[in-house]
Amino acid sequence: MHELPVIAIESPLACDLRAARKLFDAPAELLRLWPGVERVQPAGAAFHIRQRLELPFWDACTLDFCVRIQAAPRDRRQRYAIWATDGWFCDRAILWKLRAGRQGLALNFASRHALGADRLEEAVNAYRSRAIWPMRHDADAILKRLATSFIQDRLIALDRAYVERVQAWLGGPPPGPPLETSGTA
Repeated sequence: MHELPVIAIESPLACDLRAARKLFDAPAELLRLWPGVERVQPAGAAFHIRQRLELPFWDACTLDFCVRIQAAPRDRRQRYAIWATDGWFCDRAILWKLRAGRQGLALNFASRHALGADRLEEAVNAYRSRAIWPMRHDADAILKRLATSFIQDRLIALDRAYVERVQAWLGGPPPGPPLETSGTA
């Protein structure tokens, strides 16, 4: 597995705490906000999802996968949720955390992705085949860095769009640039 840098986004919320808590009380609605999601079906402690996904190096595809909530404490001092996907394009874990500060409520989002060796090899081969100049086979390390950079950029764009939708759903300010976006671990 090739670990991609963690994506972290913090967004201010204009709603009150009670409205912000629906983030934890309505996970199916929250999952529907992912870009490209066509269907969310609860299945016990998990959710079956169908999503239309477009990533660099691969044709657009429709994925059927499962999301499991791994942790969601009900403690009033600790409001966060951790999700993990099973069967998505790559291994993915999501953290949602609600934070109250001097400037009001803020929503912290983080996602971690791990790309399988076979997926990374597919991307490198696609990059090599589409290049306008001949690629040497000993350039794989450079091609891997370039391919993962393109994939990471697309994942960041998807996560930003998702956080903006969640922010609007919670009654936050109009979508705008997040306070903080990090592409490093």
